[in-house]
Order: sequence, then structure tokens, then C-alpha cells
Amino acid sequence: MPLELPNLDDLTYDELVTEAIRTIPNYAPEWTNHNPADPGITLIELFAYLSEMLLYRQNRVTDKNVCAFLKLLNGTDWTQNKELLYGRDWCEKVDLREEVRLAVLGVRDRYRAVTCEDFEELAKEADARITCVRCVPKRNLELEDPAERYQERSDRISMIVVPHSNATAQLTDIINVVKQDLEPRRLLTTKIHVVGPRYLTVRVRLTIALKDDIVEDKFQFGLTLNSQSDLDSNNFSASLRQQFENSNISTSGNITISVEEPDKKWLLIDEQLKNIYIVRKEVNELNAEEKLNVYQDIIRTKIIESLKQFVDPKTDTSEPERWSFGRNLYISEIYELLDKMTEIDYVENTNDQDELIVSDSQRLLFHASGELVGVELKLDELVDIPLSGNQIAIKSSIQSS
Repeated sequence: MPLELPNLDDLTYDELVTEAIRTIPNYAPEWTNHNPADPGITLIELFAYLSEMLLYRQNRVTDKNVCAFLKLLNGTDWTQNKELLYGRDWCEKVDLREEVRLAVLGVRDRYRAVTCEDFEELAKEADARITCVRCVPKRNLELEDPAERYQERSDRISMIVVPHSNATAQLTDIINVVKQDLEPRRLLTTKIHVVGPRYLTVRVRLTIALKDDIVEDKFQFGLTLNSQSDLDSNNFSASLRQQFENSNISTSGNITISVEEPDKKWLLIDEQLKNIYIVRKEVNELNAEEKLNVYQDIIRTKIIESLKQFVDPKTDTSEPERWSFGRNLYISEIYELLDKMTEIDYVENTNDQDELIVSDSQRLLFHASGELVGVELKLDELVDIPLSGNQIAIKSSIQSS
């Protein structure tokens, strides 16, 4: 709904005269003759007449006024184009309401980069390969020396761009595109630096206790001997799929089959759903701890992938905020994340050792009691949790019984 224009011509001649006479005692108390014959009252009436006329004119915006405003907003090129299309009297031939609407929309378009929000939005528009971007004012993040890199410089703006996972190799080209796009949009006194993200490698050291029934629920499965030839030939046939469905087990179809000798055991690995099915001639012969050992590798991978997704600023999730640059990683967040996994009963540290491992011990954050609480990140850093090098121990009541 458009805003209604205010009525500027809201005072009459009589109201102006009355208001002026009412203020005389405040400014000139010795002036006591307020009759129309008084020369001062005559001047008040004259000024009221002129004021009423000016208010009337001010309240009326003519087409010529509108055209003058359009010229001011749209520039000389726009004016010359209108004159070429409609002649010098173009103002009388165009739809002024539509031209005003287009001019207002044009003013709302973001072009000049002034605030950090401007820089971030323009950087995203510059290259579709960018998934997220961070503006860091008063820093030159291209410098290698950390002491100089984080020093305040009032004339500098640094942009950190994170490409989509399929465009990581093209980061250098993306940086050049963003630089070229932002250069003409910056203020004259501002110097722009565009860089990629820096990562702090963090590894975890935890002990994970699985729920008692998790192994039995997911990995005990038997098939008839008629399917043995399909299993030996690594063929997840339609008949095998049907037997899974008859047992209310969903599969993705992306299944690889391997045979383990000498006990003739088949492992069916569903790569997409992260499930492993063990098949033997007599399923009851399968030792429970064997099933657990097979499951450990898949649950470790699932834990690390969940942690990587949690600290990934590119991941679209239902969380209110993505992971941001410079955000410290706290152990409590890791515990909370892992406790939500349906396979896990509880999480604890391993032999009272620190849960987080980093190359620079100065980054570790400790409570006053000496207990490790997290890892500190610099303002241009993200967390990298690699797939390898983590120390995740898996235990279950099956092993302890």
C-alpha cells in the first residue's frame, strides 16, 4: 500500500493571523493594541496572505516538478534517451506515474558499496559460485604475518569468499571476479582485499557408547541359499531386494557386496544410507561382537560427517544460523550434537584426556578449574574436522558383557 502524500496546505489565512496575534504577548508584551487599525496588525495580515499563497504553491507538485525530479534521479543519459524517443516535450507524452515507480525501484538497487552489508550482497551477486561471504572492516587479510593481518587499518576492507564445494578449485578465479566487480563500487578512500577462508584443523578424542540394541536392530539379517550365487557375483538382484523389502528393510540400491573367508560371510554395504548388512547361511552363528566391530567403522564415519556438517558454513540446515567466521568451537556443542544421534547412548572423554586436538595448544580455551572448554578461532577462520586422525573409541554393553 503506497504512502499517502501529506497535505502541506493545511492552514487558512484566518488561522495564520490568529496564531500570529496569539504569540504577541510572549515576544512583545508592551504591544497592547491588537485592532486591525494598528500598523503591526496590518503587517501580520500581509505576511499571513503571503504565507497562505506559498503553502498553496508548495502543496502542488506539477508535472514539470516531477520531470525535474526524474532528471535528477536518472541522470543525463536517461534524459537524452527520452528526448530521442519522444522529443523535447517528452514530459507531456510519458506515463509519469510509471516513470516515478521505475525511478524509485532504481534508487533502491544496490550499487555503491559503503557498509559491510553492501559489500557482502554485491560480492554474492558478482559470482554465483560463492556460497557465503564475510566482510571484515579495517583489516588487510591478504597479509601473511598474523600481527599485521589483524592490525586495524581504517582505509581497508577485506572480503572472505567461500565457494561451493564443486567450485573450490576455482577459488582464485572467483577472487579475481569479485575484486573486479567491487573496485568501481567502493568509496575513493577505501581499499579492498578479497581472500579465501583460512581453516583451523581440529580433531576430536571421544569415547562413544552405543545403545544396547543398536547392533541387533540394524545388522542381523538372513537370506535363503537360493541367493548365494547373486551374492558371490556382487549382484544385488531384484530377488534380493524383494527379500529385504519383505523384512521391512529399506535400501538405496547403491549396495556393494564383499565375501569374507573362510567362514563364508557376505557384507552388504549400503553407501547412501550408511548401513551394513551381514549375511550368513545360519544367521544365529554370527557372533554379536563381530557385528559390533563391523559397525564401528560406519558409526565413526557418521560421527565425523555430522561434525563436519555442523561447522560447515555452506550447509543449508534448519538451524537458525550457519557456522560463522571466527566462532569458537566449544566441547559442549559437540556433546549436544552427538547426543541427538539415535545410535548413541552417551558420550564421554577418553581416559580423562582433552576432547579436542589442535597443533597450536595456545588456541585451547580452559575453564578456571583447568578443564578444557573449547578452541579459539581468529576472525577470518573456519573449523576443519578431517576424516582421518580423530581418536573415536566405540564401546557397547555387548563388548563389556
